[in-house]
Amino acid sequence: MLPTPRTNSAHRLKNESLEFDSFTLVQTSSYPHNKMQRGLALLTLPVFLLLASSLRTTGQSPCPDPVDILPCSCIQESDTGDVIVDCSRAASSDEIYSAFNDAFWPFTELKRFKLEDNTGVRDFPEGLFGDVSFERIHLSRTTIGSLHPGAILSSKDRLSLLGITYSALVDFPWDVLPQLTNLSQLNLSNNSLTVLPQSQSSSLQYLMIENNQVAEIQAGSSLPNLNILMLSIGPNSRVILADNRISELTEAAFRPMVEPLSQGEGYIVLYGNPVDCGCSIAWWVLNPDFRSTLQGRCPGGTSFQDLDPEDYQDCIK
Repeated sequence: MLPTPRTNSAHRLKNESLEFDSFTLVQTSSYPHNKMQRGLALLTLPVFLLLASSLRTTGQSPCPDPVDILPCSCIQESDTGDVIVDCSRAASSDEIYSAFNDAFWPFTELKRFKLEDNTGVRDFPEGLFGDVSFERIHLSRTTIGSLHPGAILSSKDRLSLLGITYSALVDFPWDVLPQLTNLSQLNLSNNSLTVLPQSQSSSLQYLMIENNQVAEIQAGSSLPNLNILMLSIGPNSRVILADNRISELTEAAFRPMVEPLSQGEGYIVLYGNPVDCGCSIAWWVLNPDFRSTLQGRCPGGTSFQDLDPEDYQDCIK
């Protein structure tokens, strides 16, 4: 896909408990009725192809002068036309800022930005990319500890994938998610995040935060299209799932969370959910090591901790 040019004026746990592309072909005209119209119709496709390939055949590049953006590099893939910017050699965020804000970019809607195996860049400041936007941003094996929300707002309507992995991220600007209207994948795995706060996104489908230090998952998130949530729970984690629509505590869904919690002081809060206290919860009631890991009440008001194991013996026969 060709990027969008501009002129130089001077020089984007599937879980019912969390409120957590199609292609359309439109026929715009009927088949032409006379020879002239047919001739025009036959010319349409080759003329379009000629125009679409004009950037490559005339030598016009979507990238700035390479010297102007050092130590970053910009390439256009020959097979797809995608434009990729790589700033992995940058010694600081200032160098990246200069590459995007001091150089003239003839095209501002690019495909991908990447920063990999880098120890010099510690943060992503506001306005880092200037007017340039990306569909995908990949940061991996870096020392980045913080990300200013204004660093990615230039891509707010186009960003579909944001990955910050194997880095030093201690905080993430969750409040910016509602503005990233096309974001479908967010991968923050292998960082140092400690809290998954209340978040809102109508577009997010995949959220990956495993191998962090998350000790608290706050309630109130609205992620209605989330399909996959990947996270790691430690023995002292607190997972707040209160006031949702969880109706069954099945062993398949909850045991992987309960087992690590039983090794420490962590717990899952389930108050305000219509939890069925029948045989589907027997696996938990009958295991004394698990009894401190769930907090909640049955529809009749009985606390989970007050459920009698004797009443569940028939469930295992």
